[in-house]
Amino acid sequence: MDKKDSKILHELSKNARISLKRLAKAISMSQSSTLYRLKKLEEENIILGTNAIINSYKLGYLGFRAYLFLQGTTKEKENEIQDWLVNRDETSVIGITQNSEELIIMSWVKSTQEFYGFVESLKETYGEFIKDFQIFPYVGTVYYPRNYLNPGSKGQEIVVRTTEKVDYDSLDLAILEKLSTDGRKAALEISKELGKPVKTVINRMRKLEKKKVIAGYSANININKIGYEYYKLNLIFSKSVNYNMLLAFAKNLNNSIYVDEAISKYDFELNVEVRNKKELNKIIDQLKELCGGIKHMEIKQLNKYIKLKFLS
Repeated sequence: MDKKDSKILHELSKNARISLKRLAKAISMSQSSTLYRLKKLEEENIILGTNAIINSYKLGYLGFRAYLFLQGTTKEKENEIQDWLVNRDETSVIGITQNSEELIIMSWVKSTQEFYGFVESLKETYGEFIKDFQIFPYVGTVYYPRNYLNPGSKGQEIVVRTTEKVDYDSLDLAILEKLSTDGRKAALEISKELGKPVKTVINRMRKLEKKKVIAGYSANININKIGYEYYKLNLIFSKSVNYNMLLAFAKNLNNSIYVDEAISKYDFELNVEVRNKKELNKIIDQLKELCGGIKHMEIKQLNKYIKLKFLS
């Protein structure tokens, strides 16, 4: 993979719905050459897919983030539990850490009772294999567009936080469902699949974007194939730290990809993609210097996502 490929990945991370014409201009290549490279990145499973970043709070959903720790499992049992979780409507995002017995789960539900039912069903079905299950109400995410891929052309962050519900109908939801698994899906294709006029679909998409129900579009990139590793840093600092200062740090750090915001014991939850542990330790040292020391830190290395969906 060369610099042109890196630029393509960066542009898709900034806006996965970018037109081929604009993408070609951004990397200074012809449209045909750009399309060839794009398809090659997909064929090589470097680009795993694209998706709309949906503000589920605006649709009336509640967010819960959970850390599930398993014990006493065989590989076969781990796969069985993972399949069970993937097939549950209550799960939206499931990540497996380097320790295959630890999973990170994101859930979007319409009520706490719905989430409670999911938790009880999980415990009833696999309770003997659950070592710990930590649950946190989830209130927001700040997305950063992998600026390390092209530091000379930084993209803007996308902020999704709890907010008031907006009006929407079944057609809006159907369009969002399509875009949640394919952020580049053409309006014409969506219109054919839903049996609606293409003009109607385009107008609905524009309204959803204007209302910030669709906050942006991003790419799911297989970072292992480009020589990067994903780490989640859950931090508690030695003293009180201004949160906006932490966000400014994350914004200026090219390796930032997310900041998670949850009601939890942690002061800051920073997600980064780095080449190696040396780069990771450099970031940790910068945070120590900025914040006057770290009292407690949990580092989770994410191995892969087995489910990635912004709607339940």
